[in-house]
Amino acid sequence: MTKRTFRYRRRLTVNTLLLLLLSCTPVDNCRDSDSEIQSALLLALLLTPTDPCPSNSYSYSQNIGTSGSADGQFQDPWGLAISPDQKLYVTDAGTSRIQRCTLDGVFEARFGSTAVPTNGAFDTPSGLAFDQNGNFYVAEIGNTRVQSLDSSGNHIAILASNGGADGQFNLPWDVAILPNGNLAITDASDNDVQILGTNGSFVLKFGSSGSGDGQFNSPEGIAVNPLTGDIFVSSDLRIQKFDRQGNFQASWGGSGAGDGQFTTGSGGVATDAVGNIYAIDEGARRVQKFDSSGNFLTRFGSSGTGNGQFLQPKYLTVDTNGNVYVSDQSRGIVQKFACNPG
Repeated sequence: MTKRTFRYRRRLTVNTLLLLLLSCTPVDNCRDSDSEIQSALLLALLLTPTDPCPSNSYSYSQNIGTSGSADGQFQDPWGLAISPDQKLYVTDAGTSRIQRCTLDGVFEARFGSTAVPTNGAFDTPSGLAFDQNGNFYVAEIGNTRVQSLDSSGNHIAILASNGGADGQFNLPWDVAILPNGNLAITDASDNDVQILGTNGSFVLKFGSSGSGDGQFNSPEGIAVNPLTGDIFVSSDLRIQKFDRQGNFQASWGGSGAGDGQFTTGSGGVATDAVGNIYAIDEGARRVQKFDSSGNFLTRFGSSGTGNGQFLQPKYLTVDTNGNVYVSDQSRGIVQKFACNPG
């Protein structure tokens, strides 16, 4: 969906609501309480996010980056996140750094350049996520820790380190932000998810080793529904859904190459503004999209080196216009897919 289409639909909704609101006038002798209720309803509806891609149709838009180690190049692009000011951040596990670029792929800055475990440096950075203040949080596989940094890459704090106690990790893999600002972090070694405060304080953990409901086998990707706080975790050829307290809600997927199935154990997941879920199927070299209840909506991508094809898709993220960005580790690029108007 283009910005123009999105704004047009939003404008239709706003105009309709304004007509409803104005239908209660002094001539009609409306009670003050009626007017207050209508005003509250109008405000609530205006603030409710709309589906950024209701057509569920996507097409290749462009490549971001090329393979290499120079500015704007990637060796092993993994985690992707979009900042509140609409910049794309990419973790590069091969060069142990993070790069920032525009959503059109123009390089702007890079952070970190060494694997030495000092503040602001990285060793195999993987997943990352932004809070509403523009600070971001990075899981490091090599240094088995989670760091927080500001949008310019300045170190803020070490939030978690290696260990088996609450608030510690043995293989932190991906990070997501809950609506209340807390962090949800997968541990691919301990087979659980931990919730931490933004200062690193332990809140809770859930999950254990196994293949049953609420259990994991090397969980990697994690994402949060921004409206409800529900948590989605990829593991064991499926996606599991939990509430914000870590209570199991549902699961879907299964082994196979059909719609809604997965050919590899786990991969990156992301959500959009209304809680639709986008999931990597690395083995089938594709992206699948589900609604927040797990109903299959669409898929795109295939195996190959052409535009819109993947060799090793790893992580993904979605912008406010419904465009999807997918890192391809083996090709050293990020691909952008545009939402097609319905």
